[in-house]
Amino acid sequence: MTTSTSTRPATAPVRRGPRTGFLWLLRILLVPYAALLVAQPLLAGRFLEGSFESLKPHGDIGSMLIPLTWVVLVAAVLAWRPGRLGAFPLAVTALLSVLVVIQVVAGYSRTLGVHLPLGVGIVATGLALLGWAWSPRRTRGAA
Repeated sequence: MTTSTSTRPATAPVRRGPRTGFLWLLRILLVPYAALLVAQPLLAGRFLEGSFESLKPHGDIGSMLIPLTWVVLVAAVLAWRPGRLGAFPLAVTALLSVLVVIQVVAGYSRTLGVHLPLGVGIVATGLALLGWAWSPRRTRGAA
């Protein structure tokens, strides 16, 4: 009695690049997020110039940024897993989700020594994340 053994050729593991659908979700959410971040110092500047009615939209946008940051964080989680993108946007948005809450609390408590420099850092970080997400390298598999 002969036993037939079949051998399969060895296959290399399939390496897949990022799933661009999740990257596009992150990109699309980051555009209005960054626009609201940029609006904040503009409104604050108008307030400092004497346009006191600019303070209300500044506060309203700040309060809106908290849940919007959480939505961006969810998109970053999806871009990371299952989207196969690097963990960089996840780490940055996790940091932003904490810093934005601190920023809003500092603003409403008028702790300007914290509020102003932290705001500069948040805007710069948000714009850097936007630039990172929209870089053409993202769709070529670089994370």
